[in-house]
Amino acid sequence: MFAQHPHRSFNRIRRRDPWSLVPDYRFFAPEPSTQDFRFAYRTVDRAGRLGKWREIDTTERRRGYHGVWFPNRRPEKAVFDICNSILLTAARVDLADIHHTLPYQLAAAFTLSNILRESGVEEIKAFQFSIASVAEYDPEDVPDLSFVSPLIDPLSPWVATGQ
Repeated sequence: MFAQHPHRSFNRIRRRDPWSLVPDYRFFAPEPSTQDFRFAYRTVDRAGRLGKWREIDTTERRRGYHGVWFPNRRPEKAVFDICNSILLTAARVDLADIHHTLPYQLAAAFTLSNILRESGVEEIKAFQFSIASVAEYDPEDVPDLSFVSPLIDPLSPWVATGQ
């Protein structure tokens, strides 16, 4: 707990930790995140029917030992960073060009990999993903829809189908 203190005089604890086993949460200061992202997708079947939105759960239920050791947090953090990058990029570029950006392509590939776990690519004509912002750990908060991709061809995840 003392290793997280903002005053640098407490760094002597960290100097005695040559393997960096004590996490340093001050990395996120001065503005720690106050929101999470909900990532969802839906598909269009070969008959052209639009499916229901399905959320991709990117968070793991927290356990006591996660305060010390939580290597599974990295994929969760990657999704958070990708969502954040897409939202920042969408505010700056024309939405017709967003599919050229790496964060968008990563999100499309991540979505497609989740779709393929449930069904085959031959069963869908297109898919799209959405990003919603929600306050961290507040079950009462209603997600705010922040981004919805155009329909995407599953054989070329970064190219919009134009539909």
